[in-house]
Amino acid sequence: VLHAFERDITLERHLLMEDVFASTLGFCVTLVFVARSLVGPIRSLEHAVARVRRNDLSVIVPVLSNDETGQLASSFNRMVHGLRERALIRQTFGRYIPKRVASTILSSGGDIKPVSATATILYADIEGFTSIAERNSPEQVVEMLNEYFSAAVEIIEKNNGVVTQFQGDAMLVTFNLPVDDEFHADSAIRAGLAIERLCSERKFAGISLRARIGVATGSVTAGNVGSDSRISYTVHGDAVNLAARLEQLNKQFGTYLLIDEATVDQSTLPIPIAFVDEVRIRGKEQYVRVYRIEGRDRGD
Repeated sequence: VLHAFERDITLERHLLMEDVFASTLGFCVTLVFVARSLVGPIRSLEHAVARVRRNDLSVIVPVLSNDETGQLASSFNRMVHGLRERALIRQTFGRYIPKRVASTILSSGGDIKPVSATATILYADIEGFTSIAERNSPEQVVEMLNEYFSAAVEIIEKNNGVVTQFQGDAMLVTFNLPVDDEFHADSAIRAGLAIERLCSERKFAGISLRARIGVATGSVTAGNVGSDSRISYTVHGDAVNLAARLEQLNKQFGTYLLIDEATVDQSTLPIPIAFVDEVRIRGKEQYVRVYRIEGRDRGD
């Protein structure tokens, strides 16, 4: 009887061990499947995050379940969708207003406070644009303007300038607002010279053109101006008006780039600057001293 009892105990022990082994094996198999079900989506999410870090916003993480990993994937996709919308808004804004201003608008929630600062203004206008428009088709004129503005804006942005307005065939450019630039006078002069050189070296849509440029430095105020339904970012101040008047005076003096005395005083560029004349500017009590870069006139 004792031996039979021991055999039963041994048998029960073996059966228990088998059950434990089977349970452990089943648990391990289940754990492997669970781990794989977690590791796969997590790795997919990790790769997607890496692509977003490289500014690839086309990524979409597949949602394979309704559990926490599926919810995480859905949240990630919603986040990327929001980033795509923000990028589209920024890109679209940048086609209508300066990209740096668009960034400021987005980061400030649309509320840009007026800012006053000493800045250098560059005003550029195409010489004889009316005649150019009469001699060429409207389509060719538009193509010419697009090519010219694209090349000129690239120069301006390389020199820390911001085009605050396109006015027909003219550009109003600001240096030191809204982007800080300690050497804004130098930047404006370099940009003006580069635009001059650009126009003398190439054609735009097969059309030759020259730009007349005025550069002035002074206190200006920049900010949003308009109504509740429509606003624009612009700058106001005496330097803005003076830059536009200097652009017009190029025709009188046979030049393509005129700068005022305040710009000359602020400039640190090692270039020869020549005095042109003292002129009366409407709205100013004092005569304005006008300068040009030596060697830059109609004959060059």
